[in-house]
Amino acid sequence: MAVIFLIGLLIGISVTWLLELLLYKHPLLCEQAYDNPITFFGYHVHHSTVGLGCVMFALERPNTVSLYNLLVVGIGVGVIMMHTVSEGRLVFAE
Repeated sequence: MAVIFLIGLLIGISVTWLLELLLYKHPLLCEQAYDNPITFFGYHVHHSTVGLGCVMFALERPNTVSLYNLLVVGIGVGVIMMHTVSEGRLVFAE
């Protein structure tokens, strides 16, 4: 079970790293993401919110503990961890 969680963690970290690298290197995407971010009801929603959503989705069904849920929790935690490292702070919306 720990291996499944670690695989999910590595997937979440890798996907987030690749997304942030793409946003940073591509001039048009960089301009849109950093200069004019997408807002939701006036709040800039960061992609660590997707990680939080993954964790909440997997933990929504506590009676069904499965390897899939553990993988999804690992992915969500990986996204949150990598975004926190890259931003230098834990942020979901501002």
